[in-house]
Amino acid sequence: MKFSCLQDNLKQGLSIVSHLTAKNVNFPILNNVLVKIDEKIIKFITTNLEVAINVGVRGKVDAAGEFTVPAKLFYDYIALLPNDRVDLEVKENSIHIQSGSYDTKIKGQMAGDFPLLPSLNREKSYFVRGRDFKRALEQVIFAVSSNEIRPEISGVYFSFNSSRPGEIMMVGTDSYRLAERKITILPAELRQSSDFKKDIIVPFKTLTEVNHILSVLGTLGDDILEISVAENQVLFAYDAVELIGRLIEGQYPNYRQIIPDNFQTKAIICRDEFLKTIKSASLFATGLNDISIRINVLSGDVKISSLNSQTGEQMAALKAGIEGRDNEVTLNYKYILDFLNCISENEIEFKMIDAQNPCLLVPKDNKDYLYIAMPIRR
Repeated sequence: MKFSCLQDNLKQGLSIVSHLTAKNVNFPILNNVLVKIDEKIIKFITTNLEVAINVGVRGKVDAAGEFTVPAKLFYDYIALLPNDRVDLEVKENSIHIQSGSYDTKIKGQMAGDFPLLPSLNREKSYFVRGRDFKRALEQVIFAVSSNEIRPEISGVYFSFNSSRPGEIMMVGTDSYRLAERKITILPAELRQSSDFKKDIIVPFKTLTEVNHILSVLGTLGDDILEISVAENQVLFAYDAVELIGRLIEGQYPNYRQIIPDNFQTKAIICRDEFLKTIKSASLFATGLNDISIRINVLSGDVKISSLNSQTGEQMAALKAGIEGRDNEVTLNYKYILDFLNCISENEIEFKMIDAQNPCLLVPKDNKDYLYIAMPIRR
């Protein structure tokens, strides 16, 4: 196997695939990246048996073949080379790397023991803007449960709703808060099938890899992300990168039943001022991360306070547009900060029934995103 690439192309490809590998004592070849050249196409491939990533890299091919190299060492070394042409050739059990005055060889393993990659039929696909998907993903993934005791909520729920064929619903929850985001499918690229699996749960770790890929590649070219679904697998394809991962089996909770329809109180609050006030209150919260939010109709303000017997207390009032009656609730400040930090709108709507029921937060005039936070009950 012999080929040449620009250092920048190698670095970008390896930064995507090497991110997936982790030290594996029982199956050491999983620490490696498979370098595969077939029909003049250079590919870097890694897998942890749950997720597989395949990256195409531009370059000049002199001889086909395949070989595996320790992924982290390979990436770390390539990243230090000058931004110039890099020549690579496999000789015996090493890959020889030459660029300018650099001349190195890295020991590897033959590719025979590398796991076979899963294949997925891509006839049933949906296409979205990569930038839109990344934004939507970042607005729901933080709410996903980190506890795998309930595997059905340890990933993001995707609903390809047949009643809204141009839309994907993405949901994350840990049972204490919930985020729901709608994203538009590109109309010209919509491919529907009557037997298409409409509802899937994609693991948290798989989606962090997808987010990493989109971060590394940015909004390239036409910025189209393809999502293909099979019975127990999902594929995300973006530019020259393909990621295949397993789906979580099980039934996602009927989360719609916890979203209130009617509210006793609504306040429209400046997002930046709300964020600053929540941060100041968090400095005096107890171990429960609790802060108190009081809405006063007569004075037209929202009072945010916290009390800690060890450190002190704090209270601040924000002017707000208020409808309904006076109300009060105790919330986990981290849940509110997560929401405020992932939106860019200038104003938010804060809606509530009472201290015992979920609060709803939405960016004002944005119908595509909603967030639910459960109260801390005294």
